[in-house]
Amino acid sequence: TKFPFYWGEMRDAAYFQKNLYSKIFTPKVRNCLARGKGAYARNPQGEADYTLFCGEALFLFTRTTDGFRFIEEGVND
Repeated sequence: TKFPFYWGEMRDAAYFQKNLYSKIFTPKVRNCLARGKGAYARNPQGEADYTLFCGEALFLFTRTTDGFRFIEEGVND
């Protein structure tokens, strides 16, 4: 995950691991992400993004210097 992470307000790694990880990445979601096909694109800033859809949720990852990092969960519209 890319930190700080926004969840109602900015959160750090410790808060994310203790309070958010298990809510966001349920076993069903982790399985979906491991097996799913994503869409690669460039965002308006020219950065590489990777989006995976799991049911009604989308998971957005962006390229950083050390690989792709999770940055957002949203609604699959």
